[in-house]
Amino acid sequence: MRYLYILTIILAANIYANSYNKIELSETKKELSYEIFKKLEKEHYLRKIDKDNLNSQYFEAIFDRLDKNKNYFIANEVQKYLIKSKKNEVNNFDIELAYDLINLYFER
Repeated sequence: MRYLYILTIILAANIYANSYNKIELSETKKELSYEIFKKLEKEHYLRKIDKDNLNSQYFEAIFDRLDKNKNYFIANEVQKYLIKSKKNEVNNFDIELAYDLINLYFER
């Protein structure tokens, strides 16, 4: 009987884990995020921030916020995202990489 309960819990966890639908990044979402960023940059507090490394600062903050206890991401994944975030010098913020990270987090 005990094995039946354990099997039920394992199957339920597997079904729940497989039910996550990945968030797709559309052109509309990209344009909207760019508009929001520009609006904040122009009319809010972002102009006081050093934007030279804003993307990497964002990803460091996300890891601190989402995985403070280091339960979800392994060190190699963290380093991969931090390196990719530093490579994006064209834009202040890499929305595609951010969506990739958020999807990975929710999949876990």
